[in-house]
Amino acid sequence: MPEPRHLGNEGEDRAADHLISLGWTLVRRRAKTRSGEIDLVALDGSVVVFVEVKRRRGGEAPEWSVTPAKQDRLKRAAEEYLFEAGMTEAQVRFDVIAIHGEAIRHLRDAFR
Repeated sequence: MPEPRHLGNEGEDRAADHLISLGWTLVRRRAKTRSGEIDLVALDGSVVVFVEVKRRRGGEAPEWSVTPAKQDRLKRAAEEYLFEAGMTEAQVRFDVIAIHGEAIRHLRDAFR
């Protein structure tokens, strides 16, 4: 059975490929801040998109694991990332990419 981190890396690879296929620019993978890690940072035109990737092989829909507490951590991490990158005025969005088996669901503007 593959290690959970290995599954996560494979999920992030698939999510990154999905975003690139949409014509987006992948800016950063696994961006670390004091508040936590951001799976993917991408540009959808001029919009900075912070992407949380969730992968499950079975069971419930992976996006359900992006709880309000997780959303708050991601928002704090995004604020820190933007500050460090000198992009505090950027237009921002939070997306979730849920990978369930072979299916990929891209939830745009999943939370604010």
